[in-house]
Amino acid sequence: LREAEKQKGVSPTIYAMRGLSAAGKTQAVKRIDGVIIEDGETVGALSPDTAKRDLFAVSGGVTDQIHKESGSIRRRVEGAMKLFALADEISDIRDSVMKDNVDIELVIQDAEETNRRLVMIDIDVPLEVSATILLLRPKGGADPNPNPSYLSRAFESIRGNRARAIEQLKEAFK
Repeated sequence: LREAEKQKGVSPTIYAMRGLSAAGKTQAVKRIDGVIIEDGETVGALSPDTAKRDLFAVSGGVTDQIHKESGSIRRRVEGAMKLFALADEISDIRDSVMKDNVDIELVIQDAEETNRRLVMIDIDVPLEVSATILLLRPKGGADPNPNPSYLSRAFESIRGNRARAIEQLKEAFK
């Protein structure tokens, strides 16, 4: 990714994908020029989905706990990525729900502290579309299956916080 950006004269960037589960975030990531895809998976994208697969296998499918644990793992990896970004010019992709304004604040803070651009891509889909796609996914498969109550809360939070998220971005990058 960084090599493709260098060829175009683009400075190091955080690409932050925000949206519901099954909204198409991962598919959008695959369309970013320079993203490496191996075996259908993006290489180097920070996505809690990867951890969810492993957590599902060891937990017996306790989805609420899986969602919390994978989010915690994602935040730790993002912290480590900040250290790499401070030491070297790197870009990263964050593929996550980012339902709360604190998530937006953290990604803005990371961009500012590491002197990187921030490209926020907010993918909005109706709750019914996301729920339908999730219901069609096999349980324990390659893609996550958050429970309906989490999905509903995330939808309400994303929609309810969207105006504030836009303001946060405007304020940060005047």
